[in-house]
Amino acid sequence: MWHALRYGLRRLARSPLVSITVILTLAVGVGAAATACAVARGVLSPLDYPQPHALVRIYETLGNLRNSPNPSLAAIWNRLPVSFMDAADWRLRSRTVRGIGLYKDYSAVLEVGGEPLEVAAAKIDSQLLGVLGVAPALGRTFLAGEVARRDHLVILGHDVWAGVCGADPRILGRTLRLDGQPYTVVGVMPAGFALAGHKKGLWTPAAPTATDLTVRDEHSYAAIARLAPGATLASARAELDRIAAALAAAYPETNARAGIRVVPLLDSVIGDSRPALVLLVAAAAAVLLIACVNLAHLLLAQAVERRAETALRFALGARRLHLLRQSAVETLALAVGGSAGGLVLAALAQHTLPLFLAAELPGLEKVAVDPSVALFALATGVVATAVSGVVPTAFARAGAPRAAMAEPRLVRRSQDALVVAEVALTLILLAGALALVTSWLRLAAVAPGFDSRNVLVQEIRLPAWRYPDEVRRAEFAARLLTSLEALPGVSEVALTSRLPLPDHFQVWGFRVTGQDPPGDDWTQGRSATMQLVTPGYLRLLRIPLLAGRQFAPQPGLETARVVMVSRALALRHWPGSSPIGAAVTMHGHDYRVIGVFGDVRY
Repeated sequence: MWHALRYGLRRLARSPLVSITVILTLAVGVGAAATACAVARGVLSPLDYPQPHALVRIYETLGNLRNSPNPSLAAIWNRLPVSFMDAADWRLRSRTVRGIGLYKDYSAVLEVGGEPLEVAAAKIDSQLLGVLGVAPALGRTFLAGEVARRDHLVILGHDVWAGVCGADPRILGRTLRLDGQPYTVVGVMPAGFALAGHKKGLWTPAAPTATDLTVRDEHSYAAIARLAPGATLASARAELDRIAAALAAAYPETNARAGIRVVPLLDSVIGDSRPALVLLVAAAAAVLLIACVNLAHLLLAQAVERRAETALRFALGARRLHLLRQSAVETLALAVGGSAGGLVLAALAQHTLPLFLAAELPGLEKVAVDPSVALFALATGVVATAVSGVVPTAFARAGAPRAAMAEPRLVRRSQDALVVAEVALTLILLAGALALVTSWLRLAAVAPGFDSRNVLVQEIRLPAWRYPDEVRRAEFAARLLTSLEALPGVSEVALTSRLPLPDHFQVWGFRVTGQDPPGDDWTQGRSATMQLVTPGYLRLLRIPLLAGRQFAPQPGLETARVVMVSRALALRHWPGSSPIGAAVTMHGHDYRVIGVFGDVRY
C-alpha cells in the first residue's frame, strides 16, 4: 500500500497543473458543503438546556388583529407577548405544563469606572431559570419574595463578569451601579448561556407592575414553559386552548378574542430564518454538484491521456484489480488534499458568515468546524473523486496495446455528457444569480423617498432613571441640537424616534373626529406607523412637503398638538379632500393635521 501511495504521488506530480486544478475544484465544492453542514448543525442543533425538546414558547393570539386592515398588525396576530394575569391563570390550571417562566428584554446601563456601558439585559421572574433547567455557575437565582419586593439584585452574564469585573471569584455580594441604582450581585451565569437564543449581559428581577396586576390585556412578557413528564406538544396545546376558552368566558371584555399558541422553543428561536437556511444549503449543493462534474471531466480527460500507459500495463500482465487499487490510492490523495482545502474555506466562512447573516440565521455563534464536519468534508471529497477517478480505469479493457490505446467510445460519450451537464448546471446557477441580481437592482431602483447622502446617524438611548419625564428629555434634546448645530461642517441636525427602513414599527390607532364613533376598535379601523421627529427632519432628509406646513422651529411655538401625514395616508383616509386642518384622536389626545409629506418607503 505504501508503495502504491508513493507511486501515485509521483504520477500526480507529473501533471501538477491538473492535480492542483482538481484539488482547488474539490476544495471549493467541499468547502461549500462543509459550510452548509456546519451552519445547519449550528442553527438547528438543540438548545443548550437539559431536555430541550420539552421546552416550549407560549404566545397569545388576538383574533381581531388577524383581519386588521393594517398589515403590520395582521403579521403579529399570533405571536404576541403574554399577559401577566393570563400567565398566572395558566400556572394554576395547567397540568401538562410543569412550569412557566416570564421575562422581558431591555437595555440596561451599567456604570464602569464612572462611564456608562450599555448592556443587553432581561428582567426575569423567579421561575424562569428553573424552567430552563439552568443554575448560576456562581451564587443563586432570585427568590420569589425578592422578585415581589422589587429587590435590587442582579445576576451577571459570564462575559460581563469576565470582561467588566475581571472574573472576580468574590463578586457575590458586591454592589454595582445599574441604571443609576445600586444592585447587589447574587449570581453569575455559566459561559455560553443564552436566553432563547440571545446572550444577555445581566438579569434583574421582573417585578410585576401595578398595570400587570390589574390590566388583563397588557401583553408585555415573553413566556417559556416546560412540558410535564408524559405530556406532549399536542396535549399541551389542547389543554391551553381549553384554558383560553374558559378565560374568554370569564373575562369577555379582554379575552373574548384571545387565544394561546404553543410552539417548540427551538422553532421560536429559528423563527423565519428557515428560508435563508434552505437557500444557503441549496446554493452549497449546487456548487458541490458543479465541482463534482468539473472534477469528473478533468479526471476522465486525464485517464484518456494515460490510455497508452494503461494499455501497456495491461499488455505486460497487469490485472484490472491492481489498476483499480492504484487509481483508488490516487483518488484518496486528491480527496484528502481537496478536503483539507475545503476545511480551510469552511473555517474562513465560519468567521465571515456572522457578519452578513447574523440577523437572518440566529445561532451562527454555535457554528463550528468540528470533527464531525471534518469527517463529512472528507467523506464528501472521497465520494466526489471516487466516482470520477476509479470509473475511467474500469472502462479500460484488456487486449492488444493498439486496441487499448484507442479512445473508447464510452469515454467520448461520457465526456460529451459531462460537458452538457456542466453547461446545464452552470446555466441553472447563473439563472438563479441573475434573478437575485435583477431583484436587487429593481429594489435599488425604487426611490426610498429620502436622500441619505452626507447624512450621519448616531443612536442615543436616554436612561429612564436620569430622564424620567418629557420635560427632562426635551431639555436634553434642545441642548444636544444646539451643540451639534455649532459643530463645524454641520449644516442640519434633527432627532427622530426611528430611522427609515427600521426593523420594527410603532403602530398607533387613530380616529378622525366627525367621521369615526368614539370607542371604535382601532385594530379594525384606522391605524398608521408613528414616528416622532424634531423640526427640520424632513428638510434634512430632503423629504418633500406636498401640502400645508412643517412643524414650528421651536416646540413652544406650537399652540396645540399637531401631526403631519404621508401622501399615501392622506389618500387612503381623506380621499378626494385635503387632510389639512382635520382633527384626529390618538392615545386619548386630540391632534390637528398641519401638513402632508412625500411617501417614505419602509
